[in-house]
Amino acid sequence: MVKIRFARAVLHGLKPRKVRYDVQDSEDTGLLLRISPQGRKTWMINYRSETGVQQQRALGKFPAMSIERAREAAHLALNGAGGSDD
Repeated sequence: MVKIRFARAVLHGLKPRKVRYDVQDSEDTGLLLRISPQGRKTWMINYRSETGVQQQRALGKFPAMSIERAREAAHLALNGAGGSDD
């Protein structure tokens, strides 16, 4: 998975590929942007459950949800709620 510093211009420039792919934020561990073959861009968090299983959860769509709001939501989900699916 590629790590980049998330900035609005960089994220707008990410193009769809034949298969979906994820780009990880170099500043916030666990925050990533998923790009679908149709061009949809979805904010995701990547975390381990209490049992150690790798999981992902959607936070919202880009650009409707800004980078700042995605970072806040990721911090809340990963630190405030412990990343669990309550």
